[in-house]
Amino acid sequence: MKRYINIIRLLLLNEIRNREAMIFSLLLPLAILILIGESDKTQVNYVYAGIICIAFGSMALVGVPSQLTNYRENGILKRVKLTELSLGDFLGCVYTAQVVFMIIQAVIITIVAKIVYNLKFDFTHYFLLGMGLQIILGMLALLSIGVVIAALSKNTRAASTIGNTVIVTMLFVGNTLFPSTGWPKAVKNVVKFFPMNTLGDGIRRTLINNSQTMNHFMFQTFSLAACVLIFSVAGLYLLNKSVINH
Repeated sequence: MKRYINIIRLLLLNEIRNREAMIFSLLLPLAILILIGESDKTQVNYVYAGIICIAFGSMALVGVPSQLTNYRENGILKRVKLTELSLGDFLGCVYTAQVVFMIIQAVIITIVAKIVYNLKFDFTHYFLLGMGLQIILGMLALLSIGVVIAALSKNTRAASTIGNTVIVTMLFVGNTLFPSTGWPKAVKNVVKFFPMNTLGDGIRRTLINNSQTMNHFMFQTFSLAACVLIFSVAGLYLLNKSVINH
C-alpha cells in the first residue's frame, strides 16, 4: 500500500509541475469561464457544467495520453512490467492521481464561479449522492478513453493531436458548452452517449436547475459505467500490446 501511495504522490507532483497540463486543464477552463462571465453572467449557470467537463477532458484526453505515450517512449512502462507492479496497477495509480487533480480543478472552478459570477445552485437533493458517483464515473470514463488514445498513438505529438480532436468534438457536438438541439436526430442519438455530454447533463439537472429524474439518472449512470468498463478493458489490452511491441 505504501508503494502505491508513493507512486500516486509522485505522479500528482509531476502533474502539478507540468506547465502544459496546468495551462490546458485548469487555466484554459478558467479563462473560458471568465470570458463568458464577463460578457454575460446569466450564462454562467448553463456553462458551469460544461467548463467542469472541459477541465476533466483536457486532463484525461490530452494530458494523460501524452504522459503515457512519453512513459512508453522512455521505456518506463516496459520497466514497470518487469517489476511486481503490473501495468494495471500502475494505471490504477495514474487514475487515482488524476482523480485527485480533477477534484482540485472542480473545487477551484466552482469557487471562482460562485464568488465572482454568482453561480446559483438549485439542488435535486434526492440525487446528490448519485451525482457524486456520476462525477467519479465521468472522470474514469474520460481517463479510460485517454488510455486508448495513448495506446493507439505512435508518439506524444500524435497523442496530443488525437486527444485534442476528441475533446473538440465533444466540446462542440456533445452539448458541453452549446446545446445540441440543432443537430440532426442521428447525431443527437450518438452525442448523448459522449461522457462529457452525459456528465454535463447530470450536473445541470442535479446541481443547477433541479430537473433530474430517475429515468435520466439511470441512463446517465449506466452510460458512464459502460464507458468505463469498455474503454478500461480496451485501454489496458491495447496499451499492454503497444508496450510489448515498442
